[in-house]
Amino acid sequence: MEAESYYNSPRLFASASLSKQRGTRTGSQRDPWGQDEPVSTIAPDKLMAGLGWRMPDLGASIGWQGRFVAKQERVLPVGNVYRLPPSKGYALHTVFASWIGRQGVWRGTEVRLTVDNVFNRNYMPYLSEAVTGVGRNAKLSVSRKF
Repeated sequence: MEAESYYNSPRLFASASLSKQRGTRTGSQRDPWGQDEPVSTIAPDKLMAGLGWRMPDLGASIGWQGRFVAKQERVLPVGNVYRLPPSKGYALHTVFASWIGRQGVWRGTEVRLTVDNVFNRNYMPYLSEAVTGVGRNAKLSVSRKF
């Protein structure tokens, strides 16, 4: 199940989404007559939320996005060859800003700055097979239309 919601006005924009998956396998991967088990590749529950402001007079906008991922404990039993370990829940925050030049030499220039994982959270996404997620990451882009 996925649900998404968006709000957009000249000065404010917002979004929210929720993703949930459930499922069990009748039997097991190795024994169709064995005990039912969870499907091992189902992602944990995830909530995404975003909020931003536009400043039309300046041609700028700023905002925040949060990604909240629940712990994943619906995993295969210990001893199963296909088992991935449970994962802890985590929250990641992103901030962003953009500016579009409208006059003179700046006309057609766009500058964007994004900082992912603002608090430099150490996390391991489910199904990553013990590989950690990306730490704080800052991106700056400047583009020009002509």
